[in-house]
Order: sequence, then structure tokens, then C-alpha cells
Amino acid sequence: MNNKRKTYRVRRILYIGVLLGVLISTTMIGSTSLRSVIDFPSLVIVILIPCSVLSFADQWPDYLRAISIAMGNTEFTSKEYKASRNALRLSIRLFWMSGIIGTLIGFVLILSNLDSINSVGQSMAIGSLTLLYSMVFNMLHYGIFAKVEKELIYREHTS
Repeated sequence: MNNKRKTYRVRRILYIGVLLGVLISTTMIGSTSLRSVIDFPSLVIVILIPCSVLSFADQWPDYLRAISIAMGNTEFTSKEYKASRNALRLSIRLFWMSGIIGTLIGFVLILSNLDSINSVGQSMAIGSLTLLYSMVFNMLHYGIFAKVEKELIYREHTS
């Protein structure tokens, strides 16, 4: 079991490294810098909305348990696995919705500032990057969801 956990950790580190490598290399190939891909208002929109709703829906502990399961902690009951899976389903939907909300905010900002070409670029960046961030967070959450689902299926078949 200990070797299995080490293998999972190595895979996670490689996955995150590849993801960051792709992000950095794509910004270096183009004429942009990494700073132009990082937008604080977009990150706030994408992270704040799902975290708030998960907290209001009292799903935050289940969500954190799902992250713990993905990190290799398997000392939970089947009921806790199912609750974690449901919290992840909700978080995936919320990340998509927050990306769409951020994109709509960007469009509204574009339409309200059509007279200034500099403001249009910033507004377009907020809308586009919010959707990009929500896609990245969803990719990560689909991986976590698959891990929780796999562990749940394994538990149901072995018990």
C-alpha cells in the first residue's frame, strides 16, 4: 500500500509539472509573458463563487474530503465517499458557472467601454481568462472526481 501511495504522489507531481510546463511554454512561444495570463479579478471570480456556494450548501467538508481522497487518504466510509462525490459534482458545475459569469461580466464591461480601446482590451481579458481559469479548474476537478469514483467503486465491489 505504501508503494501505491508513492506512485500516486509521483503521478500527481508529474501531472502538475506537465500542466505548468505547458502553460509556461505556451506563453514563452508567443509574444506574451506569463504575467499577461494571470489576471487577479478573473481568479477571484472563478474561485470565490464556487467556494462561497459550497460553504453555503454545507458541502465544504465533503469537498475537502474529496481532495484528501485524491491525495491518497482512503480511510473513509462509503457514505463519506458518496458525499464527497456529490460535493465534487456540485463544484464542477459551479466552476463552469463562475466561468460563464466572469465571461458575461467581461462582455458587459466591453459594451460599457466601447469608446476607450484600452478598456476594451482589459475587459476582454477578464472575460476570456475567467473562462480559461474555469476550464483549468474543471480539468483538475474531473481528475479528482475520477479518483473518488474509482475508490468508491472499488469499495462497493470489495465489501
